[in-house]
Amino acid sequence: MLGLVVWQLAALDGVSLRSATLGVSTLTDAWGFMIALLLLRIVLPMRGGRIAVPYLLLAVDGLAYLLVDLALAIDLPALAPAVAPLGALAGAAGAAAGLAQLALARRPAPG
Repeated sequence: MLGLVVWQLAALDGVSLRSATLGVSTLTDAWGFMIALLLLRIVLPMRGGRIAVPYLLLAVDGLAYLLVDLALAIDLPALAPAVAPLGALAGAAGAAAGLAQLALARRPAPG
């Protein structure tokens, strides 16, 4: 669906494919970050906060990807060195969220 949105935006006069892709990516990363924060707020009190760990990592993932998108959109040479480490942080946080969720699913319920 998002690919179709990017394709339609890129078809407009004066809108480049890069701009359309960055716009859609920035919006979806912001949405993902906000949803992860809302879910984190809901699950934080459960089981002493252990269930919240994957959502915290997803929030870090979404924020890091959002910062990468903003750095690419601003296109300042001073921000270029920060893009790769932020992207690596985002990928690592997303992978860690999946592993944390897997660990929670495999752990037997206490008591």
